[in-house]
Amino acid sequence: MPSRMPSRNITPPPPNTSTHTLILALCSGALLWPAAGVALRALRRRLCSWAAALHPSGQSERGCIKASGAHDPGSVDLFGTVSTDAAKLGSEEMNTLFVPNPRGGPQLSSFSSNIKDLGASPSGTKTPRRFVCLVLDLQNEYEAYLQHTVSGANAVLAAFRKRGQPVVWTNWSRVFAESHLYSAVDRYYGPRGIANKTNPVYIWSDGGNITLPPLAPIDDSERSRVIESNHLSKFADLDGSGREILYPMLKAWGVDTIVLLGSWTDDCIAATAFDAVDRYGFDVLLVTDAVATATPHGEKMVECIGAAICTPVTSADVASYLDAAPSDMVLPPTAPLHGSVYLSYDRHVCTRSRHS
Repeated sequence: MPSRMPSRNITPPPPNTSTHTLILALCSGALLWPAAGVALRALRRRLCSWAAALHPSGQSERGCIKASGAHDPGSVDLFGTVSTDAAKLGSEEMNTLFVPNPRGGPQLSSFSSNIKDLGASPSGTKTPRRFVCLVLDLQNEYEAYLQHTVSGANAVLAAFRKRGQPVVWTNWSRVFAESHLYSAVDRYYGPRGIANKTNPVYIWSDGGNITLPPLAPIDDSERSRVIESNHLSKFADLDGSGREILYPMLKAWGVDTIVLLGSWTDDCIAATAFDAVDRYGFDVLLVTDAVATATPHGEKMVECIGAAICTPVTSADVASYLDAAPSDMVLPPTAPLHGSVYLSYDRHVCTRSRHS
């Protein structure tokens, strides 16, 4: 939302023809020599300096409500590397470019380079990890859309089982008869397709919310880690007492890194990924050859969340890392691999009830 700007004698860089010409040339690829990168970085610094002058740090909007990290589970540096990395690499430039914008002029873009090494932070500090694999909604109802994910998902599952790392399965379980579950998702998809059982927000077939047989849990311990889900973000599901299920389960195991796969890329995968990173503070690896969707936009979403919050990896990347990493880099879970451990972790866990 646009904010009210304070009255100061500060003006943005003038929209002169030479600057616009430079931006357009950079976007179109017309400038293909090393000086182009220098010019682009200089222009970015100019724009950032103007923004910093307009909005000095340390100032607050009068009367605002300030968010606090005091009780925020996502405001934790799990590996303790942020300050060290900043001290060593903070003077380096961001990856910066201008990209075409169909709704206006070229848009400045600054982006990170994701997690390049699972065993170390950007500055080289070792990062031993405790993993969990979240297998989202790879279930019978959607079998026709999921066949290309089975091989990659199986490779990841085999690697996790071999290293004793936890796996959690979720299956979308909304059915039309459960009127108490109606929400904004139901309103968005609307009432069409109810009579002929084609509305995709609901499960219509018997056993439709059961995991595909090749990817299904194989023993009681694994079956106890299946969540019948009613939400796009799997962190939003609550048990019958209004208690969070997934987050306390992961914290009981000491998890810091989520390996995410399943469906749908532009629904549950995206919603869960954003919650995992922004709300709960986990690192997320997105297994790009083990995700699926029924819309034409799955690959776009992979690109979006891969640029914003997740590190895109392949199933082979995950399997080879878990196979080769020494025991001091892939740490064991800190609680039994049973779904009931979610009841034992209380810190920062919400218990909520529906408003009547």
